[in-house]
Amino acid sequence: MAKAKGGDSKQGLIITLVFFVILSIGLGITAYYGFDGQQALADQKKEAETKQKASDKARSWESYKALLLKAYAGHAAKEDLESLADLRGKYDKGAFGKGEKDEQEIADLTKKLDTDFGWDKTNSKPLNTYKDKVATLTAQLAKAEDTLAKEKASTATALAQMEQVRLAKDAENDKLKEQLAKAQKETADEKARKLEAVTVRDETIQKYQGEIDTTKKSGADKQKEFDANIAKRDKQVQQQDAVIQKMRDKDKPRSILDFESPRGKITSIDRRGANAFINLGSADRVKPQLTFSIFRSGGGLSDGRERKGAVEVVRVLGDHFSMARITEVQDAGREPILPGDVVYNPSWNPNARTRVAIAGLIDLSGDGRDNTVEFIRALEKQGIVVDEYLDLKDLAFKGPGLSLQTNYLIMGESPQITSLGLREGDTRTDRLQEILKKMGEKNTEALKLGITVVPARRFMSLIGLQMPNNPRPPDYNARPTSVLAPGAAKAPAAEDKGDAAPAAEEKPEKPAAKPKEKPEDKPKEKPAPKAKPDKPAKDEMEKDDKGKADKDGK
Repeated sequence: MAKAKGGDSKQGLIITLVFFVILSIGLGITAYYGFDGQQALADQKKEAETKQKASDKARSWESYKALLLKAYAGHAAKEDLESLADLRGKYDKGAFGKGEKDEQEIADLTKKLDTDFGWDKTNSKPLNTYKDKVATLTAQLAKAEDTLAKEKASTATALAQMEQVRLAKDAENDKLKEQLAKAQKETADEKARKLEAVTVRDETIQKYQGEIDTTKKSGADKQKEFDANIAKRDKQVQQQDAVIQKMRDKDKPRSILDFESPRGKITSIDRRGANAFINLGSADRVKPQLTFSIFRSGGGLSDGRERKGAVEVVRVLGDHFSMARITEVQDAGREPILPGDVVYNPSWNPNARTRVAIAGLIDLSGDGRDNTVEFIRALEKQGIVVDEYLDLKDLAFKGPGLSLQTNYLIMGESPQITSLGLREGDTRTDRLQEILKKMGEKNTEALKLGITVVPARRFMSLIGLQMPNNPRPPDYNARPTSVLAPGAAKAPAAEDKGDAAPAAEEKPEKPAAKPKEKPEDKPKEKPAPKAKPDKPAKDEMEKDDKGKADKDGK
């Protein structure tokens, strides 16, 4: 019995140990598989968070691109700009965008947009947008279209005027044909009456045959001149179209002075060389005191020819015949004034009054002081209308102003600030800068209206005004002087009280204009009585001179 009890006790212990081992193994296996599942869950969570971050970066990247383009397009709302400011800050810090396939493309685009339109770092928004630029360009286009319409109207007016000139030339040509037919009839009648005397008949035939040939040649020459003028007018229309095109492209138009044609020519010169006779007269509306510049025949003003001198009309002797005093000869030895030389005056038109504007200092005496008032009087004596001029006393433009009817803007001498050694803040410097500003603004306005801008000295040279030699630099701070311009009448004293300098200052200026006038300043009109009785001979001389000039021109 005692043995049995001992065996049962061991068996229970063994069973207990077996169950304990089995339970331990089961618990170990259960714990192993339990911890293995938690690690998988942790890995999945980490992977999900990584994907979430990548998704957030991708979403931020796409939002940044969309808002950036929307903002620079000019259609971003306030909320969009706030979101863009936040995303722009993160993008600049590298929070997203790295590794994206279009990263470099967007970086280059952002840099270009910031350069072209500007980025306001303080308010985190664009300084300008495509919407703003479109509005600006739309306004500029409307303005350009308005300017184009005005230029078209101006061109139509010019074409109408040219058509009137052509019709007038046609009428003149018809008149010449009638005169030629009349001369031919008279010649035939004269031949019939003198058939009885052979010697007289031969002399008469030779005489009138020469006249007929001269008349035919004159008619042919005038026809050629008429055809050339028509061709020239057509060329001028094309050139005006080119000028309009250049204005559309914001280029500076060429000066119409380059295409100016002669107004007439010198037919003969008296024996003393003091007076010249020109083929312009009462039919051309020529009046005394009208001046012309003289050039060698052939070519235009743009071919580099030098001005030979100037004349001033003193007496009108016929429809196309006047006596003019030679007021200036540039070089009598190398370039003497000869029959056949042509005369120019771009500001004189027998059919319409030329209109000009003046800006800057006009120096007629060579002392560097302003003579604008005297210059205006000289122009008005020649029938030129001054639409506007710069009054240097109060630096204000006087007159109705520039318009499409204004032909020239005459630019005087510009102030030289650096050469005066003036400093910033000096009242004289401020005055000169204001004058430069006003002259520049007026020049811009003239170019917009298609008005020819011409330097004062060149304009005075072309219309035949006598210019001083070795002029001094312009002195805009000196008081204006009163100088009598060639061809201008002495102004009333009441008009010069406020503008003229003291008499002591004017005295040395008067002799300055005399040296060139000495050969002609004696009796101005003595040759006139000789010209009247010898008018037929003078006409013959005019024809001979014309024939010589035509041969030289050919």
